[in-house]
Amino acid sequence: MGGTGSLGIATVSKTGQLVKDPYYVGPIGTTYEWYTTSYQYESGRDSVYLVVSGPQIFVYDFENSKTDDLDLSMNGRYNIPSGCFDGHNNYYFMEINDDDYSQFTLSSYSFADEQQSDNVNVTGISANSDTYLYCSNKQVYALAYDTINPTNMSLYLIDTNQD
Repeated sequence: MGGTGSLGIATVSKTGQLVKDPYYVGPIGTTYEWYTTSYQYESGRDSVYLVVSGPQIFVYDFENSKTDDLDLSMNGRYNIPSGCFDGHNNYYFMEINDDDYSQFTLSSYSFADEQQSDNVNVTGISANSDTYLYCSNKQVYALAYDTINPTNMSLYLIDTNQD
C-alpha cells in the first residue's frame, strides 16, 4: 500500500522478472473486513476482486475508478469468508458455518452469468481449521490450519465440478 492508502500494482513475468515498475492506484475506500489472501487482481479486466464481510464480493475497476459490491447468499456469522478468482469468470468463496470451525460452505459467483451458484457443504476438512482459498491452473485449493495448533497445516484440492 502507498502512503495514502493506495494500492501498488507491479507486473512480473512467469520467471519472476519485473516487467513494469510499480504504480499506485486508489485509494480504495471501504469499511469492510477481508483476508488479504482473498485479494485478486485480474489484468485482463484491470480489476480487483475480493470477498468481504457482509458477505459481499467487492470489485474495483481501475480503468473506470468504479466500485461495485455484489451481495452474496451466505451465512457470514462466524468468520470473514475467504475467496479466490479463477482468472476466467468465477470467484470462489468459502466460509465457516459454526464456532467449532468444523463445517464449511463453498459457493462461487459467475461474472459471465452474474449469478451465484448454490452453496454446497465441503466435507473432509479437519475440525478446528481456519481456511484460505487459492486458485491456480483452473483448480481451487483450500489451505487449512489447525486453530489449536497452527503449525498443523493441510492443503486440500476442492472438486468444483458441478455436473
